[in-house]
Formats: sequence, structure tokens, C-alpha cells
Amino acid sequence: IQMKLFLLLALLLTPALALSVLEPQCNCIDKESLGRSTWKLLHDIVDNVEYNENSNTAFCSLMDNLSEIYPCEECREHIEEYLEESPAEMTHEWLCTFHNAVNKRLNKKIIYC
Repeated sequence: IQMKLFLLLALLLTPALALSVLEPQCNCIDKESLGRSTWKLLHDIVDNVEYNENSNTAFCSLMDNLSEIYPCEECREHIEEYLEESPAEMTHEWLCTFHNAVNKRLNKKIIYC
């Protein structure tokens, strides 16, 4: 009875709280959406930021950081492995080759660099 009373009060006072008690939150990641957004960001950077020593260093740092904090653990590991084999460069060629390596692993279309 006490639990039912608590849930009823929670529902009346804060519907969001009641839902969180009744339904555990999912930490699920929409990998497709995350991937599309990440590719858009990376391609926009390479396409629209003037290449110089500072921007290249910042891009390389971004890629290193993604290998540490990317929300998808499997992808994060793949980023890290790829960077070990092919250090990041803020160039169309590097990004296209990286993108194609991911597409190949996912059996997606390979694009011409």
C-alpha cells in the first residue's frame, strides 16, 4: 500500500518522476543518427575551415578526443584503432579514407575520394 501511495503521489506531483520510477531510463544510442551527425560535423569542418597548422592541430585533437569520449563504445574503439594506423589530418583525403574504412566495415557504399 505504501508503494502504491508513493507512486500515486509522485504521479500527481511530478509526472516525469513517476515515469522514471515506473520505467527505467534507456541509455540506448541511435548509432545511425549519431553517425550521420558526426560525419556531417567532420565533413563540415574539413570543407569549411581554412587549413593551417592551428586548425589541423585542433582537428587532430578533436579526433583524439572522439576516440576517448564518443558515445558509442564500439565506434570509439574503431576510431582509436584507425587513428593508430592512420593519424588524423584535416584533409579531404584523410577524412574520405577514414569514412570509407567505416563504410567498408558496415557494408555501405564506398565513395570516390
